[in-house]
Amino acid sequence: MKYSLALSLLCVSHIGEAALFHLRAREHFETVQVKNLGGLRETKYEGLTNTINYWYEQPFHFSIGLAASPLLATLPVLGPHAAGTGERIRLLHLGAESKWFPWPEWVSLFTRAGIFSSTLATRDVLGTFRGQSFLLGIGYEWNWDGIGIAPEFDWRSGQLDSGVNFLSRGPAIGLHFYSSL
Repeated sequence: MKYSLALSLLCVSHIGEAALFHLRAREHFETVQVKNLGGLRETKYEGLTNTINYWYEQPFHFSIGLAASPLLATLPVLGPHAAGTGERIRLLHLGAESKWFPWPEWVSLFTRAGIFSSTLATRDVLGTFRGQSFLLGIGYEWNWDGIGIAPEFDWRSGQLDSGVNFLSRGPAIGLHFYSSL
């Protein structure tokens, strides 16, 4: 009981323009190009992924905090894949992100940046590769009766063990329930 009360207090939304801690989520459709995996120059994967943020936020001004992505998704291969890799991969990122609205008085355009510890699990013989990745994004958020609708486009680049690297890109959308929290 006391843990759920503490979590509820941390997830309380802003009153006016006050900055507080929030849980936020967004859904992505990512295309991932993995290079130097299992002897193939390039292997492509795509599908739906997600990101959960727990951060300090002043809505429509800035946010900064922790990020985890994807928690549940595995991506299916497009075309041929390397021997020793499965038909799917899981690409997990744990790190820090920031979201900034450079001109909050005029327009709700925002930028996003992040740095992560990344893990690629091939789900087969080749195993797991670890390294780091960086994320850049740009988007726009509308406030519609207390609900923030935030489409964006993200790019992520990562360097992993054994010379494996990846580039992912794609659209994402976040829904933020400002009025109901």
